[in-house]
Amino acid sequence: MAAVNRILFVCSGNAARSPMAAEILRSLGVTRSRLRHVVVESAGTHASDGERPFDGAIEAMEEIGLSIGGHRARLLTPDLASSYDLILTMDRDQARTVRALGARVEVA
Repeated sequence: MAAVNRILFVCSGNAARSPMAAEILRSLGVTRSRLRHVVVESAGTHASDGERPFDGAIEAMEEIGLSIGGHRARLLTPDLASSYDLILTMDRDQARTVRALGARVEVA
């Protein structure tokens, strides 16, 4: 597998699951040298650009010492999808959407 330098997490609204996953992986990069150079971001298949995360997601992350309060949702576009080495979706429907945008997706 080629080097992975840019990772995108994708959910539906980009207001809970994908920003939470991205922040957790970013936090691991602080302590794991192999992840320090990796760009980790998130987007949503049905996101409304600029929306804030759900309050419950913000609170859940604060409970584990992480913050997504400054996150703003963004819609997954073909250009955005094509700029990542690895795209991780939260479910198969989102994987189908990513594929339809022309990005390569492997479902595990």
